[in-house]
Amino acid sequence: MAGAAIRADLVAALTGCAILIPEGVAYAGSAGVPPQYALYAAPVVLAVYALLGSSPRLIVGAAAAASVFSAATVSQISTDPGTVIALTAALAVLAGAILLVTGLVRAAFIADFLEPAALSGFLCGLALVIVVRQGAKFTGLEPAHGGFLPQAWRLLTNVSEWSGVSTAAGAAALVLLLVLERFLERIPGVLLVLVVSIVVSVVLHLDQHGVEVVGRLPTALPGLRPPDLPLGDWASLGGSAAGMALIVFAVSYSVAERLGDGPDPAKEMRALGVANLGAGLAGGFAVSANPSVSAAVSRAGARTRLTSLLAAVIVLLVGAFLTPLLAPLPEPVLAAVVIAAVRGFLSPKALPRRGQPAAVALTSLAGVLVFGLLEGLLLAAALSLLLFVAEATRVRVVELGRLPAGGFGDVGRHPEAERIPGLIIVRPQGALFYGNIRRTKTAIERAVHGPVKVVLLDLGASYHLEQPVVTGLDTLRTELGDVRLWLAGVHVPVTLPGVPVRSSVGAAVHEFQAEAAGEDALSRASGHDGLDAR
Repeated sequence: MAGAAIRADLVAALTGCAILIPEGVAYAGSAGVPPQYALYAAPVVLAVYALLGSSPRLIVGAAAAASVFSAATVSQISTDPGTVIALTAALAVLAGAILLVTGLVRAAFIADFLEPAALSGFLCGLALVIVVRQGAKFTGLEPAHGGFLPQAWRLLTNVSEWSGVSTAAGAAALVLLLVLERFLERIPGVLLVLVVSIVVSVVLHLDQHGVEVVGRLPTALPGLRPPDLPLGDWASLGGSAAGMALIVFAVSYSVAERLGDGPDPAKEMRALGVANLGAGLAGGFAVSANPSVSAAVSRAGARTRLTSLLAAVIVLLVGAFLTPLLAPLPEPVLAAVVIAAVRGFLSPKALPRRGQPAAVALTSLAGVLVFGLLEGLLLAAALSLLLFVAEATRVRVVELGRLPAGGFGDVGRHPEAERIPGLIIVRPQGALFYGNIRRTKTAIERAVHGPVKVVLLDLGASYHLEQPVVTGLDTLRTELGDVRLWLAGVHVPVTLPGVPVRSSVGAAVHEFQAEAAGEDALSRASGHDGLDAR
């Protein structure tokens, strides 16, 4: 049984490396660093996640979102090749440190505040940025400087400058990738396309026809050392590092959930943090879960975290002995690999189609395309926070009635629920705090109708009653006038003049009915109408 599991993990590791290595070389270009830097970091990253991660089938390595975000950040600081490499590694180190600290203090819940619609808009914008950036390599066009709009404008208005051979090579690779993925899913399409393109490049001497190739790579063996940068450059990366950490975790956690591995958020943050620290110290760029490789190893039968450890050994061997084989690899083919990998973010199904979520997604998307990646991410985060605050202040108040089977339920959802004469039971569908007490008070006042003696407020959803809430309840007591206010389900001690506090709605209702029965008896004895007893 153990032998079968090891064989399954070995097959899965070979399958994953067949995609991970060429994609890593492609994403190194997206990150703005030489291809060998992807191979420097990969063994370290794979081994670290295998030891610390919570998902046995998740493969962490070079990925589209992190690599392009890294390039966009670093290009704003320097374009000197040596400085770019150091800044790229430093960004990975800082993002890893942020993830590690956040995971250690178990603050992974922070990522839950990023509205899914805002994240989908950001990822769609990121994919468009990636496609335009890779479009220059795809067509053999000299890349333009600036953001998405000037780059897209240059790409689309200079078709006459496209290299016919480069474009044909990229287009053929892209079509073949899509066909293989659609009809021959079990074949490692990326590996097959790259092998074919290398053979064609050698036979037809594509480098002599204006096609850029990877060129000879030095031996890629990892060594750990901190990036050599002045303190000012480290400080300039701070805000972007926080954005990178958010992207890395959001992408990785969503992939792990799709695999059905039930990831532990805090453990994932710690593992991704150490992995990115290792990537930066090895001279590489920031990494996250690779969706395509993770899906491939899962389909190939990966069972345990041994898959990642075996993949680390395979990448190490390739970096040490087989890098010369990558020299004839055409750059347009690598661009096709990246474009194919991110097309899922551009699917119409990836974006909400109507209502508020669609508006949020489109706003986040526009922010990325018009202002830039970091600005777009900050806009997505700000929108998410605004929506959270708006939702938190919008507490729905429902009226309760006694259910035939026992207990109390919303009369709007349960027509059979019985109202108690003279008593209105209301329950806020959420915790009360200073931001929603005013709206809640108004909603309760509007719920009072008919001959009511008591408003019973169920506070079972509020585990903390801050002073603004208590003050609001006291104001409600005053504004109700002759109608008395009772509280039930209170979890903390609270004292309001003339306001009884009971442990549960049932206990309060029982007391009210007992009081009403006593008043009726007193009314009959005195010869008065019970409705006028008070």
